[in-house]
Amino acid sequence: ENDLQKYYPKNNLRYEPEVFDYRIAYSDSKEDSELVDSWRNFKPLNFKDLEGTQGSIIKLAAVGEGMVFLQERGTGVLKISPLSTTLDQSGTSIVLGKGDTIADFQYLSRTTGLQNISSSVTTGKSIYWLDEIEKSLYTIGGKGLVNLSDSFKISSLVDSIAEDYMRCSFGYDSINSEVLFNLAENTTLVFSEKINAFTSIYTMDTALFVESSLGLFSYNRIIDSENNGLFYHDS
Repeated sequence: ENDLQKYYPKNNLRYEPEVFDYRIAYSDSKEDSELVDSWRNFKPLNFKDLEGTQGSIIKLAAVGEGMVFLQERGTGVLKISPLSTTLDQSGTSIVLGKGDTIADFQYLSRTTGLQNISSSVTTGKSIYWLDEIEKSLYTIGGKGLVNLSDSFKISSLVDSIAEDYMRCSFGYDSINSEVLFNLAENTTLVFSEKINAFTSIYTMDTALFVESSLGLFSYNRIIDSENNGLFYHDS
């Protein structure tokens, strides 16, 4: 009859992922003097899927005027709201249109990635991280993707001291423009962004770096064996 409706059973053999750990969702664009905060509005189709074969997205970071993404086995940049421009007869640039919030993405590497978010730090101009599989330090900045371990001939040093990756902690000293890589107990490498070189090895250990306008603070672990507790103090 005309009022009959057809229903089909769900295919139990079909795989439907419930967690999209390679997906980036984004809100609507915000405009001046708007009554409703567009940054709180996430439409169902406002997302961009990266390549799932490169693993989960571990970190997104603003670097310079761009956005960098780090997956477990992939590294790249997002194209955020690109502008389409042309030149008029006087040579003045004219904006023809504006692209989507995330128009596209580009991989810089499909072999290098980030596995532990604590083994990464951003400085505004660059992002630094440790690839635990390759046992190498990397950065993305003005010169693109750079293997710091190979460039500064410290591959054997990083490989020998970075044994327990889950305890690594990275921090940025904005006052001195220094990146600190705490890779092992009492072993912290110091990289200066001013001169673009590794300058020191500190005999210090920390469970956590905390950045502030007053400087970089470190929090150390204190284990109370009698009360079976874990505490922190600043230094």
